[in-house]
Amino acid sequence: MKPHKSKKQGIKDYTKLITLINDWKNYKNNEEKIMKLTKKIQKKRAVLPIIVAAGKGTRFKNSIGNKTKFIDKNLVKINNKPAVKHVLNKIMILKEKGIKIEKPIVVVNPKNKKEIITILRNKVRYVFQKKPLGTGDAVYQTLPMIKNFIGDVLVIWGSQPLIREDTIYKTIIIHQAADSAMTFPTAKCHKPYAPLVRNKKNRVIDSLESHLEGAKKPNYGEDNLGIFILNNKSLINGIKKIIDKYYSKNKYLLPKGEFGFPNMMIRTLAKNNTVLGLAMADKRECQGIKEFEDVKLVEKYMKT
Repeated sequence: MKPHKSKKQGIKDYTKLITLINDWKNYKNNEEKIMKLTKKIQKKRAVLPIIVAAGKGTRFKNSIGNKTKFIDKNLVKINNKPAVKHVLNKIMILKEKGIKIEKPIVVVNPKNKKEIITILRNKVRYVFQKKPLGTGDAVYQTLPMIKNFIGDVLVIWGSQPLIREDTIYKTIIIHQAADSAMTFPTAKCHKPYAPLVRNKKNRVIDSLESHLEGAKKPNYGEDNLGIFILNNKSLINGIKKIIDKYYSKNKYLLPKGEFGFPNMMIRTLAKNNTVLGLAMADKRECQGIKEFEDVKLVEKYMKT
């Protein structure tokens, strides 16, 4: 029996969409076609946000020195509003665009939990990461809460207030059209902080870590923004594979003993699944709060 015409067209549209997305150097030229195909084949699903606001914040703390009183980087005020609240607001406003947003989860640490709870109150649910073992471990701590969720999980850093609402929105709907295991926006730039690796066919196969892994930054490439969306089943399966392989005696057998979410999840899932990098973002969106000097830069970019 021959495939139904509409089914054949669906396969054709899907293949075209993936091809256009993977042509990262020409993404902007192809964006109109990408969005047209996306809206045609998107299958809407609920989205559960996980805002990672835990971690040690060592670089930020060291960069402050005696300049001012220490404050957690997720709580730094940008235009009189804590960074983590900027991030939450940009997610929640997507309800107005028809995205079904579940009640977000915020991962906090023992030192900042009181202040973050005071700011965000009951707008979110909370998960505690007791030991600073990396962003991947922070997401791992949410598994008991998300294990029965059916839909997509949006993972985002609480110290990335410059990511635009439109970037988040497009990432979600493209992911739901492409039905990939993992999708995330990237920005083309010189000396990317966390360079993305593609094969000769432009498919995403890895992501490197200049901070945790000491990876060399290429002269030009793609950088992730600190936001990722995954099918929940892919998220859980990927994390469990990494835990089984690298976690032993209360630590990770990985550089600096930490489970970095982007690099480990991308290279794990890309082996047998479609992982998509969307080269659509403004490079300013990559600017997070890692050191004290970043605060003024983020405030400057927020106004432009």
